[in-house]
Amino acid sequence: MPVNEFKKESINDLISLKGKTALITGAASGIGRAIANIFSESGGDLILVDINEDGLKDLKEELKKFNTGVITMNIDLSKKEEIASLWKNIADKDPDILVNNAGIYIFKDFLETDIDFLDLTLNINLKSVYLMCQEFISLRMKKRERWHNNKHRINRGNFALCKRSCAL
Repeated sequence: MPVNEFKKESINDLISLKGKTALITGAASGIGRAIANIFSESGGDLILVDINEDGLKDLKEELKKFNTGVITMNIDLSKKEEIASLWKNIADKDPDILVNNAGIYIFKDFLETDIDFLDLTLNINLKSVYLMCQEFISLRMKKRERWHNNKHRINRGNFALCKRSCAL
């Protein structure tokens, strides 16, 4: 087929997330916002998490055109108790997909950084991924228990996603 005859397909012609719910961290801007748009266009319902409340409001408005469910949660992922609270508040939403996208990199000269800077960076870029994966896997295992007569099973794809996120 000649290039000028190439049919442009939308993402939902290629992939359907209808009936699935994705939790996306760092969703208010950048890559997280782009992922939210693609998942919503693909028919998926979304739980969008970010510390940027205004960015979340703007994104929710932007996603209305796709007619999918969108919940926004203003959460500081550097705080373990806020992560635990998030999962308690969405326990009935039962996300199928976790996208650990949140991350920070504050440009500073190395000698200008201090332990607080290091703690903040590690808490968001590493510890939050670890904690989010633990909560997600725990929820998925509980769901599997209900469906499989108390047999402990986990979808390897979910674990692989969490493992990959932790490695990054």
